[in-house]
Amino acid sequence: MPDFVTSIDHAWANRVISAVDLAFSLEGPAFAASLRLALMDAHRDPNCPRAAQLMGGEHAGTYRRLPLLGPRARDYDLLLIGWPPGHHTAIHDHQGLEGFELMLDGQLIVESYVIDTAPRLSLLPLNRTMLEAGQAEHFGGNTHAHRCINPSATEPALTLHIYSRHLMQCQLFNHDTGGQWSASSCELRSEPPATTLTPRTTAVQR
Repeated sequence: MPDFVTSIDHAWANRVISAVDLAFSLEGPAFAASLRLALMDAHRDPNCPRAAQLMGGEHAGTYRRLPLLGPRARDYDLLLIGWPPGHHTAIHDHQGLEGFELMLDGQLIVESYVIDTAPRLSLLPLNRTMLEAGQAEHFGGNTHAHRCINPSATEPALTLHIYSRHLMQCQLFNHDTGGQWSASSCELRSEPPATTLTPRTTAVQR
């Protein structure tokens, strides 16, 4: 099984990075529309990484966060996430950041919630979406939370994630048997980046 860093095609990664750079120069709905248009066929590229390629060998059964950019190479985060069969996250937020999640390989169920704090913390179910390769979710805001589930018991899945700033931690939401919700902080850890790019003189901000 090839190592992650050597198995990512740089031309594919650079195409993705260029598309994200362009999207962050746009405002409002044009941001997500630009990403969908530029990346909807990224999974069809023969050089696109595959879930089995990144989730086999010593990584079998392991949840992976795989940055495509070196530290602080951009003002945004860009990473691949590998989902083992049957894996599911806790319900979590993204610290109010704008995000974009693109399915590259396999399937993923995304359950979205609205965070309500009055009169006490509660999470209200919003929708449940099944993502197939080439489909994406655009999300953000201080009241958004979701959880992700790989519905396959046998096949890994792979997604591309974009966050409008560097996402270092998130809140995890749980409820007890009495229906009371609570939140706890979780530090996010990623593997070393697959590519190292020189930061631009003028960083894209959003």
